[in-house]
Amino acid sequence: MAATTTTIWEELQKNVAILNELSQANEAMLPLKTHLEKLSSLKEGGTEEAVTLLPDINSVIANLTRAAKILMSTELNEVTLGVDKIILSTTTFLQEEKQKGFFTRSLPWNVSSRQDTLSTLRERLDEMDECVDRYRRNLLRLSAGQSLQAKERGYTPKEAFFITSKSAIWKAEESKEKKIRMIKFHRQTTTYQRELHALQTLSSGTSNYIIHMEDMFSSKKDEGTKKEGEGQDLHMIITESYQSTLEMVYSGMKDRPDVNYNRNVLISIIGGLKVCHAHGLVYAGLNPQSVVLKVEGSYDFGIWKLANFEEALPINTPLDTMERVDVDQAVPEMARAIVDGKPLLAQPSWDVFLLGRLLHYISTTKPFWPADLPIKDRLSWLADDTKDIPLDEDIVGGKHTQRAIERLTLKDTKERRSLEGFQKSTYMTGGYNTMDMDDLKKSLSSRPPTEIKNAE
Repeated sequence: MAATTTTIWEELQKNVAILNELSQANEAMLPLKTHLEKLSSLKEGGTEEAVTLLPDINSVIANLTRAAKILMSTELNEVTLGVDKIILSTTTFLQEEKQKGFFTRSLPWNVSSRQDTLSTLRERLDEMDECVDRYRRNLLRLSAGQSLQAKERGYTPKEAFFITSKSAIWKAEESKEKKIRMIKFHRQTTTYQRELHALQTLSSGTSNYIIHMEDMFSSKKDEGTKKEGEGQDLHMIITESYQSTLEMVYSGMKDRPDVNYNRNVLISIIGGLKVCHAHGLVYAGLNPQSVVLKVEGSYDFGIWKLANFEEALPINTPLDTMERVDVDQAVPEMARAIVDGKPLLAQPSWDVFLLGRLLHYISTTKPFWPADLPIKDRLSWLADDTKDIPLDEDIVGGKHTQRAIERLTLKDTKERRSLEGFQKSTYMTGGYNTMDMDDLKKSLSSRPPTEIKNAE
């Protein structure tokens, strides 16, 4: 019972931390503040019956977390109001139960009150699940215009692959050759234009590290010609197919990723970033969702490519820092520009910092930031030149990994390691002589994992 309770409690605290972060990030989350105050008074332990209720309480909080994230990203007013209503009703319910002694250690539980409580909790969960599912169905359902336009271009959408607030990626079948392609439907004109410009710029050369664009279509509707209920303009980009995102692959791993495997992934990512920089682009969107696995070729580890160019910008592009307040994509230069109120120009050094964050993820499969660290504190850390990233070599998988992450995420761009420097680092070579990209890839494919681990 003790071990199970501890696990449940840790999960509970993690969800509370997420909710706290969301409430600070958006005014729409203010109704959760009272809820959070009540939850913070919930202590581990209590009577045996109270402990058995922890999983049910945590389920409520987990669903509230899902609803809060939806509330921040969705543009579907009906669903937004539905989620907000459930959050408020659940908050009120928990407040009332708090007053009755629901969370106290001292008051015993009788069977009838416990059953009534569980019944009400489950009703709330059912309501929330229904609302969340309705929202997902809206996301996963293509509009008539999207489906029609895809078919007119010779593609039949088959299956939703990846959904975000900015775009939806579908697997589709190409009509003539019956090959699978990926169709990305953009919800925003700006991100569509960024991605299209980047892919067209990169199409002047061929690269094994960049996803290949095969077709595109854009139809911007005039407001006066839109029918009632017809929301968005049609923007879609068709690319070659791929199997998974990096996050899908690594989140499914039971054990710590093999260093040999990680190096192979990094070789492709470095290659892709160098191609972008050579064509005058800052990728600016490197994260576990923007790198994809295309399983083909002769290498045992598959072929990895950069696939999401929604954030890509020409080098030295003036940037409104308010566009870049997403802490998951922020770099120290952005945070300092926000604090100092100074202009900011897109630079390749951004990609190096984000590569360091990605190295942290593939080495640990854990978030870069502690879950309980608020967004404002994360941005403050980025902007503060005196604060270094706290890294534990046992957590990240060895001293070479720790040093590699530290060098890639240095605040001073002049001191931050270059892509070429990282390519020749001890981490990438395993302590062997430096070599070029092709030789390194062949070497990693032939050397046994034990040899690589010993080099660490």
